[in-house]
Amino acid sequence: ADYLTEGIFGEYDWIENTIFVSKDKNKTLIDVIDTMIHEWVHYQQPLRSHLRTMSKEGKLDLAFEDGDPLETEARIIARKDRSRCFKELFS
Repeated sequence: ADYLTEGIFGEYDWIENTIFVSKDKNKTLIDVIDTMIHEWVHYQQPLRSHLRTMSKEGKLDLAFEDGDPLETEARIIARKDRSRCFKELFS
């Protein structure tokens, strides 16, 4: 996915090992924190093996879409930790 053209909040580029955050989509500091945590989770996940498995199963087009276990995990962790992170930054 290309976060600049598809309007997504952020992206972890596992080839370049870089996290991108969209300044246009992330309207609040909580959005930025949520996106950073979400993409950091992707950084820690076994992306190569996951994509290889998805490809073998003919499901590569579903990678990182709703229902993908790695996407679900990233969303859950970001949702769980974003408020705590915000409080740590500003208390």
